[in-house]
Amino acid sequence: MIKKYLKLIKRIDERHYWPLFIFLSCYFVIPYSEFVVTALIILYFKFEGQFRRWGARLVKPFPEWLRIGGYWYPRGGIPIDIFWQTCKQPNDLFIPDHLVPNYRGRG
Repeated sequence: MIKKYLKLIKRIDERHYWPLFIFLSCYFVIPYSEFVVTALIILYFKFEGQFRRWGARLVKPFPEWLRIGGYWYPRGGIPIDIFWQTCKQPNDLFIPDHLVPNYRGRG
């Protein structure tokens, strides 16, 4: 049975990974969503071209380079910094320092 599923997964094209991840994530967010999510997946594969054009129009206004940084100081623990960026920083762009103090321990 596992081999059968692995064969099916290998046949899925990589361009479908992200939409399938989004649709399948709805199973855990929307209660009793089995029928809704199944219908969304069927509609996506039936009208994939329209979905992709619609998605391209949504993504077009986004900037080419994006950086997200977040810092979390759990109570009594070492601070955790979350950092993500889309690609290498452009050379002609000034980025100010985050101005986050270094970890000082408990004292």
